Amino acid sequence: MTREIVERMGEYIKSILSSAAIANIVKEKKKAKQPIDERDIEYSLGPLFEYLNSNVGHSSASYGFQPYLQFSTFSVTLTSETRLRVMVALWRFIVSTLTSILIPPLSDRPVPKPSPYPPSPLEVDIVFKYLQMLKSFFNAKEGDMEHGIPLAQLQQGPYKDLVMVGQYLDLPTPALRERVGGAVKGSVGKIGGTASQMGRMSIDDTYANETERMAEVLLRIARTR
Repeated sequence: MTREIVERMGEYIKSILSSAAIANIVKEKKKAKQPIDERDIEYSLGPLFEYLNSNVGHSSASYGFQPYLQFSTFSVTLTSETRLRVMVALWRFIVSTLTSILIPPLSDRPVPKPSPYPPSPLEVDIVFKYLQMLKSFFNAKEGDMEHGIPLAQLQQGPYKDLVMVGQYLDLPTPALRERVGGAVKGSVGKIGGTASQMGRMSIDDTYANETERMAEVLLRIARTR
């Protein structure tokens, strides 16, 4: 059921969080000869906040769309455990969508031209502002109370990948190739080790997974060059 909900909501989410939508923000502000500020970025996320609120909710206080995660429909129709699972799945989908704005997926085929890659520094900045605003939305913290997904859980998995993209996106090509080579070798070595030694501690499996994820992120960045 969680997968069906994410698939149903995914198209609308991607229509708001897209290269074209970000490019339009940049274009409009340049045309008006005005800098982009956080209010512009918050405003552009308004329809998404409203959509999430009406399906899975928040009241609107703090930024015109204060994150008070109630996800109205889901609050009524789902158990709290299932609702949290759906929220986590939606969060992971959103983070993966933001990552895809910055770097193309892995593929043997060349990146189609014209291409939105690599994004401009301003577009990268907007993506990471989106990330922080949406993280606050899903965390829904009020004082010391987290009403939504715990921050530690929000910052796992795909979130780490996106942060890694920000760290390496501007790396000079020779240095990037060196990093890619090292990450790929490390990934292959670790994965082989955990497969052949069933008694290894789980922390080794976690390290292997992290190394593999780094290799994938760096390979995706390399496709923007």
